Amino acid sequence: MDKKHLREVKWQQRRVFPDSLKALYDQKILERLKPILSDYKNISTYVSIKDEINTRLLISWLLDNNKTVCIPNTKNKLMTMNVYEPENSMTTKMGLIESRNSTEIIPDVVVVPLLAFNNKGYRIGYGGGYYDRYLANKHVLKVGLAYSWMLEEFKEDDFDVRMDIIVTENENHTFT
Repeated sequence: MDKKHLREVKWQQRRVFPDSLKALYDQKILERLKPILSDYKNISTYVSIKDEINTRLLISWLLDNNKTVCIPNTKNKLMTMNVYEPENSMTTKMGLIESRNSTEIIPDVVVVPLLAFNNKGYRIGYGGGYYDRYLANKHVLKVGLAYSWMLEEFKEDDFDVRMDIIVTENENHTFT
C-alpha cells in the first residue's frame, strides 16, 4: 500500500477509534512518555486537536514540572518551535494551536504526531512535510506518539526523518 493510501486508511481508523479506548490508551502513552522526558528541559510538542493522541495532559505535566514547553508554528511551509503560554496562543485557519510568543527555541526533544509508523522508526504524518523539514538537521530527541495498531509496513522516502523513539500504549519502540 502506498503512503498516500495508507495515510487515508489510518486517518479513518483513528476517526472511528472508540473514545473510551482512546482515553485509556492516551493515559498509558503519557505514563510511558514521562520518564523519557523527565531529564530534559526544553520540550516541543503539538497541541492535540480532534482525534489526535491527547497532548494536553502532557503539556500540563510539563508545565507543572518546570519544563519550557514550545509548540510548532508554521509559516510559508516552514516550522519553528515557539515558547507556549496557554493564555498567549491562537487557533489557525487549519484548526491548529500556535503560539503568539515570538520566542523561538531549539528544543531538546520534539514530540511528533503521526498516522502510521514502520518497524524502522519512520512515520507517516499528515502529508505537509513540516516535521521532516524541521527535523532534518536538528540534533534533538525525536519522539513519535502512536497507538500500537498504527504499526504498518511501508517504504520510507529519502527525505523522511526517522524517530528515535515511538511511544505506544503497550511499549516504547527505540530506533537509536
